Amino acid sequence: MTSIKIDIIANKEPTSFPSAETILSQWKTRYRMAREANPGSEIRGVSLVNESGAIYAWLKFGPTITMAEGRTQNYVAQVVNGNVAAPVRVPSVYLTFESDGWGFIVMEFIDGATCDDKDSGAVAIALQFLVSIEGPDSAPGPIGGGRICHPFFINRESEVAYASVGLLQEHVKNVSVAKAHLSWLITEF
Repeated sequence: MTSIKIDIIANKEPTSFPSAETILSQWKTRYRMAREANPGSEIRGVSLVNESGAIYAWLKFGPTITMAEGRTQNYVAQVVNGNVAAPVRVPSVYLTFESDGWGFIVMEFIDGATCDDKDSGAVAIALQFLVSIEGPDSAPGPIGGGRICHPFFINRESEVAYASVGLLQEHVKNVSVAKAHLSWLITEF
């Protein structure tokens, strides 16, 4: 039996929204179909469809998808979508859960066009807006706390959860100094 650990259950999901168990069952079928249609491709998301075949949500999944990522997207979606002047929309999060070492984020499906070069001005405005969003507290990392996931860190995750930007900066500075000393020692011997 598959164990499911739920992290977020939103209060504004579509009507007749299925359980995590039903979504997981549908995911297995949709994922298999996507892999057969795109052999060799990395599939990180699939649409979820209701009985009539209409898309009701997008499911992002994988072994590197974390509940912290889902909480952060949920926060950003609430901030962005609550601002009528926002130049971009962020999919609302309906549900996040973990199962068998994989993370799942069930979100609003927004049907949009793929950007190209002529959209660069609008993309730049949207990015400027997104990077201006402040978190609910001064701790760097995911909303709700936790380790930072980023390629900067060994194994893509910080060893600790930082309580402030100053502590993160101090750690990076100390690592840089230690690396410089180690490099000097290696060249001397």
